[in-house]
Amino acid sequence: MARKPAVSVVIPNWNGRKFLPVVLKSLQKQTFKDFETIVVDNGSTDDSVEYLKKSWPDVHVEELGKNEGFSGASNRGIEVARGQFIALLNNDLELKPDWMAIMVKTLKKYPEAGSAAGKLVNYYKRNVFDGTGVYASWYAEFTKRGVFEKDTGQYDKAEWLFAVNASAIMYRKKMFDTIGLFDRSFFTYVEDTDLDFRAQLAGFKSRYEPSAVAYHMVSATGKRNPNLFARYYIHRNRCLVILKDYPLKMLFTKTPKVWLFSAKTFVGAARDKWLGTLLKAWGSAFLRTPITLVKRWKVQRKKTVPDSYMEEIISNQLLTPSKVAGRLRRK
Repeated sequence: MARKPAVSVVIPNWNGRKFLPVVLKSLQKQTFKDFETIVVDNGSTDDSVEYLKKSWPDVHVEELGKNEGFSGASNRGIEVARGQFIALLNNDLELKPDWMAIMVKTLKKYPEAGSAAGKLVNYYKRNVFDGTGVYASWYAEFTKRGVFEKDTGQYDKAEWLFAVNASAIMYRKKMFDTIGLFDRSFFTYVEDTDLDFRAQLAGFKSRYEPSAVAYHMVSATGKRNPNLFARYYIHRNRCLVILKDYPLKMLFTKTPKVWLFSAKTFVGAARDKWLGTLLKAWGSAFLRTPITLVKRWKVQRKKTVPDSYMEEIISNQLLTPSKVAGRLRRK
């Protein structure tokens, strides 16, 4: 039996042939070598699979045959992974050569961490952030910290956050064994937030390590999705996170904040002429209430942290980008 690698790299792919050479070559240059690479193909109609089999014979290819979304592809990769750590990567990334070594060192140093990630930088403008972790508010707003800001050293502090960038992240396999995989019903968008929430409830923290850098071809894959498609899943799945993951006390005490943010969203959707999509998303979430309540029971049973801890890592303020940046600089 082959020796198990320390890390399993999982790359979901859908028609990403033109991106794959960049991410795979950056993996080839990693200073940390004890890893396997798994590309999970979501029924691509380009020559992604043929290219991988011909040019990258050491890469394990999992063919799903159809598009099962980010959640489905990620889950398949995690299921076949053999490493104690799972590096989940977008297909449109380039990693600095020491990225994996830093991530492994971080997770070994902090056993309480279920995930770790570093700076996510714009691939085309390498002095501009695509994200340096995630802030969360009880308004059910989840904001990429530092997005679109120039790097002036303002995010050079290693720290604990609600979540880190899921585009280039390393998880502890034990975390998935405890809380389960991505919720396949989310299909795409917000599935990482649901996972982050469940992890925090179960006592798995999220560590930001700024010395680990990944370059992201911002929205390279997402541009192929119509705007209304994204808005539908974001707002539907946001409702599911509230119902499924908010602790019981917060489900009641934070309701006014949720309604306020929803009202602002309603007004904005009416103004920008996508109200029908928003109402469809909310309706879909409502129809999923029975099964979501069953999932909620399972999630909350695994809660090990007090409500006071969740109050510490989730803000009571709306997290506009300017507020997020100002909040960090004041610390």
